[in-house]
Amino acid sequence: MFEFLRDKEALLVIDNAEAVVPGDPCIDRLLDTCPGVSVLAAGARP
Repeated sequence: MFEFLRDKEALLVIDNAEAVVPGDPCIDRLLDTCPGVSVLAAGARP
């Protein structure tokens, strides 16, 4: 996934984000290695 997105512009939408562990190293790596990728995390909790 990182190789594919490295030179792309994309919006990654994560629904039910409360199920994702805060500070997940996968998300951190994605944001560090893919500068054109933005993340929108949505969940039921405010």
